[in-house]
Amino acid sequence: MPILIPPINNLGDSNVFFMHNWRCAGSTLNSFFSSNFGDNYLKIGTQFSHFGWPLYGEPERKSLSDIKPHLKSGSILGGHLCLGVQSFVPGCWDLWINARNPIDRLSSGIKRFHAKAFSLPPGNYKKSYVRKRALLALDELMKGPLRHEMNGVAKRLAGFSVIPSLQLDLNADLEAISCFEFEGDELDYLLPSRSALQDVKVIILQKYLHASLICIEKKYSLSPLINLFSDGRHNSASLSKATSSELQSFSLVQNELRRYCECDISLWQDICTLFSNQLAECAVSKKDVLIREILHETPFLNVEWFSSGNFGDDQLVQIIAKQLAFVGSKNHEIYDDIVSVATSWSRFDPDSADKIRYLAMSLKN
Repeated sequence: MPILIPPINNLGDSNVFFMHNWRCAGSTLNSFFSSNFGDNYLKIGTQFSHFGWPLYGEPERKSLSDIKPHLKSGSILGGHLCLGVQSFVPGCWDLWINARNPIDRLSSGIKRFHAKAFSLPPGNYKKSYVRKRALLALDELMKGPLRHEMNGVAKRLAGFSVIPSLQLDLNADLEAISCFEFEGDELDYLLPSRSALQDVKVIILQKYLHASLICIEKKYSLSPLINLFSDGRHNSASLSKATSSELQSFSLVQNELRRYCECDISLWQDICTLFSNQLAECAVSKKDVLIREILHETPFLNVEWFSSGNFGDDQLVQIIAKQLAFVGSKNHEIYDDIVSVATSWSRFDPDSADKIRYLAMSLKN
């Protein structure tokens, strides 16, 4: 009897276009969706394993020809794409987006990937000089490597509606075909993006990740969207090798980010309102969220337990049940709920889940 089974979740009659926005917990969502939907998650770019970790050694999926053979009802098409890509793939599409406060989003990306732009040779500098250099560095970043992220959420939502014409070859790199090269005024993105936002079925906020995932569960009648191999923290800004002096230099101009994302800031107010309505509609409780946070404080399961061959199925049932009992004992008032949510994960074989649940409950103090 297996402990784990392959990901089996799908969205029934619905197809979903999940439009990633940069630095909005996309890597974590890739992990969760890959571990819950498996082959039904058609991700553009780097592929992820069923344990929820990047498969850098495998070919990337980049084009329509990479996707179409695998597309079936209930699939999710996701990537750093613009609205409109899904129209080149047969079917009706629900739209999901992830989002984050625009200033925090840009700040996180700069700290994670571009802090070196704010480095200075060793020496003593006046604060005014450091700020001046930092302003130049910021401007170069936003007009260069990060030019797509100036009002990036608004651009992706406006999508192909701002492009006069578009031809899409089956083998074209979908992430390279974008609305970002539109030469009009940045404000021209605001009205079409605000209009498109009204058609978004699910908003996933980086700051409220588990609440967002619970909304998906409720809207599509799914089992818990958890990944017990993950702590839910992937590719965070803390992984940067930025020095304290680089971060200090950037901090002097962080407030200047506002002028690079005015459309996104305007859109953010609408996003927050819609997200608040989404939470109310799905009746997400604080206890629901707390249980998911507890299960993801650290990776609950170890990949090696299942890949090394060192443990038999009965041993694994006992290990998992004891782990659940340990976590539950620290949160005694919701012990039963923690066990119930964890063992309702679709990745557990139903018979194994019953055994884990029974043993974990028998260990309750």
